Amino acid sequence: MKASESISNYHTRIMVIVNQMRRNGEALTDSRITEKILRSLDPKFDFVVVVIEESKEVEKLMMNELMSSLQAHEQKIVKRNGDNAIEHALQAKLSLKDRYEQRETSTSGYTTQGRSLQRRGGF
Repeated sequence: MKASESISNYHTRIMVIVNQMRRNGEALTDSRITEKILRSLDPKFDFVVVVIEESKEVEKLMMNELMSSLQAHEQKIVKRNGDNAIEHALQAKLSLKDRYEQRETSTSGYTTQGRSLQRRGGF
């Protein structure tokens, strides 16, 4: 699985390969496909794979059950990362606003020419 690939896209890609192999006479069981999927997932799914292997009988696990479990986990990851992204964006906006306000207050009304400060407006 590619790091940027979604579970649904990965599942579709795997099923295309499995169907091609079955058309060519390869005898593939669902449990073998499930085991291969669990081994080939991105590392961000490692702890979910362990939980699935420990809590469910992989030999009896249906492909739809596996994919729904993985998609639920992926949605949690996306939501958690999305919340963090929004929080980081707001923090960046606040810090830029603070910098702008600091610059405005430090230079309001005064210009520097050489070493002396002169008030704007010709005084």
